[in-house]
Amino acid sequence: MDPKQASVAAKLLGTNSVIPIHYKTFPILEQDTSSFTEIMRKEAPEVNVVVLDPGQEYVI
Repeated sequence: MDPKQASVAAKLLGTNSVIPIHYKTFPILEQDTSSFTEIMRKEAPEVNVVVLDPGQEYVI
């Protein structure tokens, strides 16, 4: 799914946080999270976007 579709999914699921995970995996996919983060700020500002670097951990 693209960043816009992911933002719609996050809103529909009613999640508090999202972690984008497939960026930088295949050339056909977006290579950074900036557009997704921006869309989420506009479309679902109540949802926290957590961007992790490879190997980084996030405790829920």
